[in-house]
Amino acid sequence: MYESTFRVMTYALNFRLQFCCLRLMSTLDKAKEISQDPKLVDLAWKIAKRSVNLSSILIAAAGLITKWLLIQPIHNELVYKYRTNQSLYFVPYAFFVIQLCAKVFPQLTAIEDSFQLLADLFSSMFFPQPENNDGESVSPSTSNFPVPHLIGPYTVAVFLTLTLIVIQSLILLANVRRNSIQSYRGDDTEIPRRHRSEYVSYAVRNFHFAAHFIGYFIWGFILIAVFSLIICIALDGFITYESVPLVDKTLKLTMPSLLFIFFKKKTIDLPTNEKYQIKPNSQSRYTRKWKLAVFLIRNPILFFFRKAYLNQLNMNEIRYINDDDQDSSKRRLSVYTRRMPIALSSIVSDDYMKSFEMYRF
Repeated sequence: MYESTFRVMTYALNFRLQFCCLRLMSTLDKAKEISQDPKLVDLAWKIAKRSVNLSSILIAAAGLITKWLLIQPIHNELVYKYRTNQSLYFVPYAFFVIQLCAKVFPQLTAIEDSFQLLADLFSSMFFPQPENNDGESVSPSTSNFPVPHLIGPYTVAVFLTLTLIVIQSLILLANVRRNSIQSYRGDDTEIPRRHRSEYVSYAVRNFHFAAHFIGYFIWGFILIAVFSLIICIALDGFITYESVPLVDKTLKLTMPSLLFIFFKKKTIDLPTNEKYQIKPNSQSRYTRKWKLAVFLIRNPILFFFRKAYLNQLNMNEIRYINDDDQDSSKRRLSVYTRRMPIALSSIVSDDYMKSFEMYRF
């Protein structure tokens, strides 16, 4: 309980100190614009910045020394404490994110032009630069990679990076715990005990694991942050300027190859008996035609309308034959036609015609 309270107080003091530093630096920046002696303001700005950094280091060192001397031995904190309080691993993430938000936000507006020049230089290596007949700098709306205001994309990128790195760390710690449980089957007595003669070896192993974990954290955080920032800037550019030519051309060049690679990988990973079942319903062309023909012939609705249509044609032909037989001015039908079933129906009575028309469906 005392340890958690002391840790919270230490982080609160550090955060409060960083916040005061930001306010002091912004005040000094405004004073630099108003003052007639900028050298004095620059000197005060440097002194304030170094004082705040030194105070932050002193607070962190005091916290570590106090915890080391008064609370518990340091090896218990490094080796055994993680089993009961795994949140200790996420303290550096919170501290790192606070530093990124506190120290980088005031400088984003100043580096937007530099970032735009860097993006134009990078894009000119692959695609030609837009024409500039006036000799002035290319505006973001006509650039191959327009850079919007960086505050929004930077904020989204930082929290997206934090989310991804926390998920990766949880997976890493879960794998470590699972491997430990599988190795010792959950029995604490099977874990080799510490021997005084091997303390140097234990310390080397702890530092080795800490170096791997810190390197994984730092490099993973940097890589994810860079890619997240690029993606967020590109999306914000699409929203702001409605077009990012560099991203459009890159996607047009890479997407067909990537889709082909993914499809090829999917077909390679399939078993041998399933590689030839990627066709729709695994049916040949003739089987699909046969099913379509059966559907058109045996469907009740289509069958009803087809029968009604044929009956209507039959009645029209009967009426036409009767009219031709009764009209002496028209040419008489041939003997062969009179022997057909339709021609034979011309001799029936009118009552039979009415009943046939009534029950033709």
